[in-house]
Amino acid sequence: MESSNLQHSFWSRQASASGLYSGFIIKDEQVAAYRHAKELALLGRVLKGNTLPPHAQILDVGCANGLFIDFFLKYGHVDGFDFVDEYVEYCNKKYANNKNVNIEQKDITNFIADKKYDLIFVGGVLAYVDDLKIDQVVKNLALSLNKGGKIILRELTMLKTREVTQNTHGQTVYTYRREAQEYNEMLENYGLKKVVVIRDFYPTYATIILKCKKIFRFIPVNIFVFKFVEFIFLRLPFAVYSLFRNNLFSYHLIVYSK
Repeated sequence: MESSNLQHSFWSRQASASGLYSGFIIKDEQVAAYRHAKELALLGRVLKGNTLPPHAQILDVGCANGLFIDFFLKYGHVDGFDFVDEYVEYCNKKYANNKNVNIEQKDITNFIADKKYDLIFVGGVLAYVDDLKIDQVVKNLALSLNKGGKIILRELTMLKTREVTQNTHGQTVYTYRREAQEYNEMLENYGLKKVVVIRDFYPTYATIILKCKKIFRFIPVNIFVFKFVEFIFLRLPFAVYSLFRNNLFSYHLIVYSK
């Protein structure tokens, strides 16, 4: 089975698992909700004082079941696409009466936009695009951007040395954990420059918080407990650990401007 078919099969099964946060691959909804809130806050931070025009044209690449669509609707019209039919059907049903949302079934590896956008959000998609196709995908995204527009890249990365993993979440799915610099160079080749870089943001820790929740079952589960666990058991040790580890899996959120 080809890599693209493996990816489609994996995400179709994930979508069929239902649940609001199925796109996060986290079964525990409390942990997923906490991650979602943290990501929305981060997006709000990077777009604070934004230079997007009124009624901006926005593209959500790999929109899954639309977790970020409501956030982007505050800024304008949202087009989105995903290659999984179940996600597309879910979003079209949810936003059936909203003229400012248009969701289609497309594959990023052969995506060519029929219009220009002021903001393109790529949420954890490029790590699943193989090396033979990634440059063309990045080129097509860059060509889809208006002058002065922005691309927000939220992606799995490695700190120093890239890794390609074949087995993800117990299933045969290829994940290309590139260095952030690889994306920087590709986008710079097509006329974009990075303006904001945030490393090690919350999704990196979601699995560990879930494990802590199982271990400390006697502790009440709420937002304050999550914050405490995140800092004491994760962020503090992680900061120390990163000083001695040559390579490290992380998330980057990078904003590029054209």
